Amino acid sequence: MYRPFERTEDQHPFLISNQDRNIYRYLASQTGYVAWLLQETTGDVAKAINDAYPAGSVLASSAYPGAEILSQAGGGVMDADNWTPEIDTLTTNPSSGILRVTRNGAANPAANQLILSNGTRYKLTGDMRGDGVAYPVIGDFSGNFIVGIASTSWQSFNTEVIANTAGYRLRAITTADTQYADYRNVSVREANPLNGDISGATIGQPTGLRALPYAYSFDGANDYIDIYSTALNSFINWNEGYIAIALRAANAGVWTDNLNRDFLRFQVDNSNRIVMRKDTANRISLQYIGAGTIKAVTEDVSTTVGIKEFLIHMTWDSTAGTLATYLNGVQLGTTQTGLVAASGALDANFCVIGAANNTPIQPWYGDIAGVVLSRRKLEASEALQQAQLLGVAP
Repeated sequence: MYRPFERTEDQHPFLISNQDRNIYRYLASQTGYVAWLLQETTGDVAKAINDAYPAGSVLASSAYPGAEILSQAGGGVMDADNWTPEIDTLTTNPSSGILRVTRNGAANPAANQLILSNGTRYKLTGDMRGDGVAYPVIGDFSGNFIVGIASTSWQSFNTEVIANTAGYRLRAITTADTQYADYRNVSVREANPLNGDISGATIGQPTGLRALPYAYSFDGANDYIDIYSTALNSFINWNEGYIAIALRAANAGVWTDNLNRDFLRFQVDNSNRIVMRKDTANRISLQYIGAGTIKAVTEDVSTTVGIKEFLIHMTWDSTAGTLATYLNGVQLGTTQTGLVAASGALDANFCVIGAANNTPIQPWYGDIAGVVLSRRKLEASEALQQAQLLGVAP
């Protein structure tokens, strides 16, 4: 359930100055595109190509994360008067800035504030600790978001969740009266709805890319990133757009294992989808399928990229009926014609980075440093420009 930081940026999606190298995250950005850049930044953005992404209304607002929504009356958010005890809970504030949830006759006491909205994504931060026996748990009325340990040392949390009920609950899982859990520095803020959810991918893998120095590593077995949201379903433009993805294979054997390994997938159904993968013939396979009409470019790039970082672009235009792809800023294969626009609502199980679905199947083995989804088509000059910014093209 743990999900690291996110922040929003504007202008060029790849040119990010990374300053917080211990925590990484997807970024959701300008109205013209959404970027999952898989790393944390402080917002120091070099605006190298201002004209490439003109300003406009921001779908994923730079206001995220939003303002604090926990009640802060009296002594602040951890003042016991701001929290509603449940059953026989004894909720106290033993010292400034600490809320103690103590068992007083009923098992697993909790304190809550009714501040959440069903279906909304929130960013939760703070510290919690147990008493050596009891342990802290944070959740809503439908389940748990974060489960701590009984240690008396402070445990920091920084996570994103989607609420199912109104109640934000701080609990103590106990076995006897007087046992307790402590909380401090607790914050709840609305988060960007376009952020993704990590499942197993390892943070902090160094890259050789100029603007994206760190990536997530995928183990080729069960790692993936779920990026489905209702906001993404509204955002994707099946008529015109492009995807860019910066990645690297774990080793040379990835290019000879004869397995499908998906980099990314946006899917409505088998007749309407975008798939970017390494296929069973060990080629890069980039597919756009609309109303059952398949347009694809497949190329053997194993000797070209090996285990180096590389950048792929895939751009579509249903008005012109074209699909074009690029590797490190150079067109890959030939422009495909006869493209038909896909349509329909995205399947929540098949909007994934690093695999084909959230089971997962066909998992990627290697690193992914960034993904960009744009609502407009890409020009060849822009593909080269972005590749040069990342340092994969001269």
